[in-house]
Amino acid sequence: MDNVVELSLIIPVLNGASFLKSSLDKLALWTSQQTYSIEIIFVNDGSSDKTQEILNNFHGLKNVAVINFIKNLGKGAAIKAGLSHARGAYVVFTDADLPYGLDVFDGMLNKIKSNHSIALVYGSRSHEQSIYKEGYGFGRRLGRFFFSALIRLIIPIGVADTQSGIKLFRRDLAMLVAEKLTVHRFAFDVEIFAIAKQNNFSYVDFPVTLSQRKETSVHFIKDTLNMIKDIFKIRYLMFCNYYTLNPKP
Repeated sequence: MDNVVELSLIIPVLNGASFLKSSLDKLALWTSQQTYSIEIIFVNDGSSDKTQEILNNFHGLKNVAVINFIKNLGKGAAIKAGLSHARGAYVVFTDADLPYGLDVFDGMLNKIKSNHSIALVYGSRSHEQSIYKEGYGFGRRLGRFFFSALIRLIIPIGVADTQSGIKLFRRDLAMLVAEKLTVHRFAFDVEIFAIAKQNNFSYVDFPVTLSQRKETSVHFIKDTLNMIKDIFKIRYLMFCNYYTLNPKP
């Protein structure tokens, strides 16, 4: 690998055999067109299909690392592992089916580089310029509304869309998140903002164009209940100042 890495791209994947080859081909084309150095870190979150085989047998990408979990630990755990491995000046994660495309990374990079006070640029489906069609039924829409309202009430982080699956970090914040992240499943996004807020890192939203597959690994009732539990856990850890970076002596 090159010694200097501009962007580390973390891609967690769970049972992605049906679409992973397509994503790999898109990544190979995109990376070949970039002028800055990129490393890609796949985190195979305990897949039970041929995900690992596909990743191991694809040779169209350079600067690639694959982290394999023996069992499914959750997206938060996968992101934490990827952040810990990342060497880039900037670190971004996205979903394995690339629902936000790849060109969005250039825009997010330009945004964070244009203002040195910004530590996190996050994709937001609530941004007025985003192109996003809500594909959930009434129950899922109600659950999302309830979850968002709960976050605003319990953890006032000022973010309309915490759960969008694309976030780009400045390295110092990425390393702090890698150290402090405790939530292994879907509420880990909320914990990222809690860590940033409690350490006075600034974050801004970014418009996205979302093209999402119908399949999902989310189990609505079970995962919603777990997310609610994790929200209160995060609030407790904020109260205890767990996330605060201890100043060096």
